[in-house]
Amino acid sequence: MEQIVITHPNGERLHLFSKQRPSAISKATQKVALLSDDLVSLTVVSAEPLNFDFGDVITIFGKPYKLNQLPEPTKEGERKYTYEVTLEGTQYDLIDVIYKLPEGCYGEQLYGDLEAHLNALIWNLNRIYPGKWILGTFPANTPFKNLNATGKNCLQVLQEYCEQYGVEFGIVINTAAGTYTLNIVEKVGVTQPFTLQYGRGRGLYKLQRKNINNAGITTRLYAYGGSTNLGSNYGHNKLCLPGTTRLTSYVESVTGRARYGIKENEKTFDDIKPERLGEVTSLGANVLSFADSSMFDLNEREQDGTTTKYLIEGATAKVTFQTGNLAGYSFDVRKYDHTTHTFVINKFTDENGTVFPSETSAAFQIAVGDKYIIEDINLPQQYITDAEARLLEQATKELEKVEQPQVSYALELDAQFFAKTFGQEV
Repeated sequence: MEQIVITHPNGERLHLFSKQRPSAISKATQKVALLSDDLVSLTVVSAEPLNFDFGDVITIFGKPYKLNQLPEPTKEGERKYTYEVTLEGTQYDLIDVIYKLPEGCYGEQLYGDLEAHLNALIWNLNRIYPGKWILGTFPANTPFKNLNATGKNCLQVLQEYCEQYGVEFGIVINTAAGTYTLNIVEKVGVTQPFTLQYGRGRGLYKLQRKNINNAGITTRLYAYGGSTNLGSNYGHNKLCLPGTTRLTSYVESVTGRARYGIKENEKTFDDIKPERLGEVTSLGANVLSFADSSMFDLNEREQDGTTTKYLIEGATAKVTFQTGNLAGYSFDVRKYDHTTHTFVINKFTDENGTVFPSETSAAFQIAVGDKYIIEDINLPQQYITDAEARLLEQATKELEKVEQPQVSYALELDAQFFAKTFGQEV
């Protein structure tokens, strides 16, 4: 049996299996849930009172778990003390840090891609734990989102990032350096190359399947995208799948339908819509103008010479910056000159009377390299086609998740099997 040791913040060590001071662990469980729990629970029985304190650490399978709340001892006899001890994984340190927007951010929301949001999170963690937290791997080229983290702790914010971007997080601990690396991936965990079976030394004691939501089986999923930039001739008020109409915009599982019949459901992917990500290639004569050398002719007209192809009658085109000092801000387009590929935008004044872009402060001006999207226009067909293809891809992935009954499996495993497999004592 491995010696279980609690390390106090002052470096002193408490042995939970001790002959000199009779004590032992009568029960131990580890609970790890995706984007949620990471806990170790111990029931410790001792003939003498034990000294537990805030910040006590125990190492389980190479991972440190910290005591963040004192156990309540129960005295059951003259020489019998029982302690229910709950220790928490490293992610719980994030609860102690309230999320604040870094210097230079304006308002209560941060507009950026996943990398920008993660950098703000790491900045917050290093406010309290200087030099301890490092941003590791993360998906690139993610959508820009306007997220409000006011009044939340950093663990809540991290969990929200994972939900918004469909990713998972993992923390790699470097004990020698005393650092924690936060990695963001599409799937956390490792597939192990062994098979569990019933029988002595084969690892499996009990297997139980539990229904999560049988009512959620879907064999036909209606899928729609966003409602902007579709154009007056699109025929539907939401983006539909390629070659479909509002009533036929669905993906279907042939095998699922054969087994369960037609079970319909619907999902709207609001963030999938026709978009053109433009880039500022040069600045204009003043802070209100900029050029994009790859911009199509926004003023182009139909063959009748009167109707505009892309500008919508009665609507004002808007430019929304995705990166740079004005990221997240939208501006009405006053005019566009295709001979120079130049936009002229209107000023924007917020509720505090601050004017954007600023005439005097470069911190609130357009810069070369800034990315933007243009909205409330009819985009050329190629952008609609691309958005429909992205919608089909996401709808197909979603159907794969729900075309079978939603179940989970509860296993009772042989600890000795895993000790032998991974070369550790338990």
